[in-house]
Amino acid sequence: RKAQTPVVNIVGDHATYHVEHDAPLTADVEGIAWPVSAWVRTSMDARSVAGDGAEAVAAASAAPGQVATLILPANTAWEA
Repeated sequence: RKAQTPVVNIVGDHATYHVEHDAPLTADVEGIAWPVSAWVRTSMDARSVAGDGAEAVAAASAAPGQVATLILPANTAWEA
């Protein structure tokens, strides 16, 4: 934050359909990201990843430079 450098964090998470099972390693990733990020979003499917990524870059690039966190559930990598 002090350097005012744009940063995009890309964070992996469990597949969206695993979250309902409350596995032992499930965490509130958005809740962890918000205190250190000006922008946080979880892509819910593969079709939204590119647009969400572009919005993350735009949010991080906003003056004076922000931290943007994009959370990608595992299934967004293998869905078509």
